[in-house]
This record gives sequence, C-alpha cells and structure tokens, in this order.
Amino acid sequence: ESLYYVSRGDGSSHFSRNIDEHNRAVSKYQRGGR
Repeated sequence: ESLYYVSRGDGSSHFSRNIDEHNRAVSKYQRGGR
C-alpha cells in the first residue's frame, strides 16, 4: 500500500491513498485551494 502527500504550504499536508486522488489534490493546491 502506498501513501501520497502534498505539502499545502502552510506547514500541513494532504495525504492520499491512490494516484488519482493525489493528482486531484496536487491540482487543487497548485490553484490555491485549501
């Protein structure tokens, strides 16, 4: 099992269990989402 994470830039991170969820999170946080 793999975990993926995105650093939100505020010291917190978003963790995902699969690559599709991870890619959605990357897109969201690159656009400035919280």
